[in-house]
Amino acid sequence: AVPAPLVFASAAAMLALAVVTAGNLGRQTPNDIEVAGSGESDKVAFVLITFKPEARLSDIAALLKASGAQIAEGPSPSGAFKINVSAATIVDYDAVAAALAKSPLVETLIPGRKPDAAK
Repeated sequence: AVPAPLVFASAAAMLALAVVTAGNLGRQTPNDIEVAGSGESDKVAFVLITFKPEARLSDIAALLKASGAQIAEGPSPSGAFKINVSAATIVDYDAVAAALAKSPLVETLIPGRKPDAAK
């Protein structure tokens, strides 16, 4: 048998977690959803890329350098890398993303955060 004080403490902790979680529901708008992490680097334009298995690290580094991009995070468990894209405008972002996507080193490219449309 579990001691009564432990049962009550566990129940109180679960209730507190439920209240905190419920209080946060509805506060998040679609624009608040971000890739995990925290800090200024989360405001940078990025794409998500998986590279072909035969891609060599030196070739990937050269591709990213030529594109003005750099690895920010990764690889994820699925093999994807978060690649920061140096682009001041959406047009610049789209051009860099298109060039990266056409590379024979890239298996998949998923657009991520683009620069502010106001720029």
